[in-house]
Amino acid sequence: MPVGWSIRGAAASLGAAFLLLSVACGASAPEQPPEARSITLREAPAEAAPQPRAQTESQPAPMMESAPAQQSQPASAPAQSQSIAPAAQQQSSPSSSAASQATQSGQSGAPNTAPRTAPRNIPRDTATTGPQPLVSSSLDPVSTFSLDTDRASFQRALQETQDGYQIDPADVRAEEWINSLNYGYPRPSRSDEFAVHTEVFQHPDTQGMHLARVGIQATDAQKRRPVNVTLVLDTSGSMANGNRLKIAETAARTILDNLRDRDRVAVVKFEDQVMFSHRHTSPNSARRDRGLTDLWAGGSTNVQAGLDEALWMADRARNDNPEAVNYVILFSDGVANVNATDPFGILHNVGQDSEYSRVNPIRIVTIGVGIDGNDHLLEQIAQFGNGWYRYFETPQQAEATFSLANWDRITNPFADQARAQITWNPEMVSHWRIVGYENRVTPDATFTQNRREFAEIPAGTATTVFYEVQLTSQVASRNAATARLGDIEIRWVEPITGVSREQYDVVSGAWRDDFSQLRDPMLRLGAITGLSADIFASLDDGGYGTGGTEAPQRLTVLLEEYGYLQSQLGHVQAYQDVGAMLENLEWSAGSYWEQPRPVREGPGTGYSP
Repeated sequence: MPVGWSIRGAAASLGAAFLLLSVACGASAPEQPPEARSITLREAPAEAAPQPRAQTESQPAPMMESAPAQQSQPASAPAQSQSIAPAAQQQSSPSSSAASQATQSGQSGAPNTAPRTAPRNIPRDTATTGPQPLVSSSLDPVSTFSLDTDRASFQRALQETQDGYQIDPADVRAEEWINSLNYGYPRPSRSDEFAVHTEVFQHPDTQGMHLARVGIQATDAQKRRPVNVTLVLDTSGSMANGNRLKIAETAARTILDNLRDRDRVAVVKFEDQVMFSHRHTSPNSARRDRGLTDLWAGGSTNVQAGLDEALWMADRARNDNPEAVNYVILFSDGVANVNATDPFGILHNVGQDSEYSRVNPIRIVTIGVGIDGNDHLLEQIAQFGNGWYRYFETPQQAEATFSLANWDRITNPFADQARAQITWNPEMVSHWRIVGYENRVTPDATFTQNRREFAEIPAGTATTVFYEVQLTSQVASRNAATARLGDIEIRWVEPITGVSREQYDVVSGAWRDDFSQLRDPMLRLGAITGLSADIFASLDDGGYGTGGTEAPQRLTVLLEEYGYLQSQLGHVQAYQDVGAMLENLEWSAGSYWEQPRPVREGPGTGYSP
């Protein structure tokens, strides 16, 4: 019997609306007895369980009771690496007077001292601890990964949850769930460097393990530069489903409205071949709307042809307007079925894997529309095209992401080909593993190379990574409050000059801190979210331990830990959304071995687990 989606019920009782995700933690409620703090996992009728998504093109009515109209859309996706709004723009959900009173007293960030009612230390087979292996520091102390600011996996999972469907483990990328939250990192003291923030604390469910968090924050934009934008619209037959064309058109028109005199814009439309193209022109031109009127869908999907035309046009615009930043923005469901249909074949055939765009590169941004589209193709095209990937389910999300404030930020890159390398000290850390980042981890030898698959980092964005670490006995024997566990090096390329940069810092923290005593509730929420996504994603590769049986237990413990944050974060939209998703994961993991794995309609992928 599934838990009754109690988080969503609790949010509804507060009158919460699914608006933009909010960052501020706010004030906590007065001290309450433990039973008042923990969430209530009530049973619900069987029909409330999330359902596997149908394999047909038309989706059946969700089995879960629909949310009110204003809550039926997932929170929009600001283009920062956080999916909740900056503190100054926090929007508390419209709430009842009781909910308002509950968040107006107490001290924000006060630790929760309520005793846990579920076992914390579930026995784990640490040799098979998840998608990423547990590594001995004495054999390999170095971890290298590309910085990541995508979060489409989180957005898609949220939409599945709100529609009442199960989340597919194959679609979960834990790093995108982690980077959907705003941790409120202070900005760098210098405008040409990152700020590095690290913490070390006890693991929330595994005795003898710790978590280390590394947050890498870019500086805010200093000056807006002109942009050359090439809009690439997929108008193939699959785009007729739902409101996919409407979302693409809304996003494109919102971008057009943001452009200024020095910017240039072009439009390409394609189906089985390029159907329309209009070279770059001033955004004030009377012809700027050509290609965005009378959109209709038909034919097959030749992504390669659309990108080939767009990149050729973008390269010409770069030569004509060399001071501009260059973006090719693809709007598609990713269901490629003509010419190359895998991301690497597409990028190779259109020449985007060559050397010609190393300096002031052309960045391919992918915008996914349609829940049953090819998520992995779009994610990989963006990653290896030196861009980023977002997913939209509604025109309102497109408008929010490409609002003027966001547009000025996301089209002002701070760093290209950004990556980090952590070297753990074997005297302090006996074993380590990175949470998520399966397709962002890279061989250590590539760290000094400026490679396209290393990420673009827009101004003002942050990358967060969690590590599970096993400390040595020397840490405790030193009897120090903090411990330096390793060193971190960051490398990147300045976007316009192509000059390589590097920066150094350390990974350290108060290793004795108990998880429940951490004063930063967003840190705790991020750890719970990342670990839960990582555990659930492991089901796609056989799961944890023996047959994946410990995954549901661990998800239950993490869901309980989530409940202890209610008094501090209950009014925050991100907290409410994460809660519904965690309940979906817990129920789906428990039933995963009892039924056939859900098969999503659409092309076979598997490029990015």
